[in-house]
Amino acid sequence: MRSAINKKEFTDVGELQETDDGGLAIKLTFGKPLKRIVKHLIGEKLEVGFKKLRYNRSNAQNKYLWGVVYITIKAWYKETEGIEVTKDAIHAHTLQKILDYELRSEVVGGMDVFVVHGKSTSRLNTKEFNSLVEDLQKYWAEKGCDIPNPRENNFLSDYLKEK
Repeated sequence: MRSAINKKEFTDVGELQETDDGGLAIKLTFGKPLKRIVKHLIGEKLEVGFKKLRYNRSNAQNKYLWGVVYITIKAWYKETEGIEVTKDAIHAHTLQKILDYELRSEVVGGMDVFVVHGKSTSRLNTKEFNSLVEDLQKYWAEKGCDIPNPRENNFLSDYLKEK
């Protein structure tokens, strides 16, 4: 904890509130526990930035997409079609077919390259990611590929059945 006391920057979540005198104050979510760590800053002028809190996709969600969903689809292709598909190809298919992103040809360095135009899946917020999961499950279920629901840690081993 000693090194935390010497930190010059801290990040917390807060809520901007209007004060009784018409001014503004920020109520920090973890203000009480932080108070003893940042007490040396009380009364000091601080550099303050503002941005709306956005809940980004978690590592567990990323593991689920790439380590469970795409692996399940890859195994299903091998089992039903006898062909190997890559997770990158499945991801590109997801971007185009499920998320309906546009694929455009652009010229870079004198050659045509294909660029997907749409929000990166790593930039999806929790609500958007959950919608993607539902759409993926529905789409692949119609083809006979059942994708399991997310679990707490989303390691592939969490989904393997013991024999």
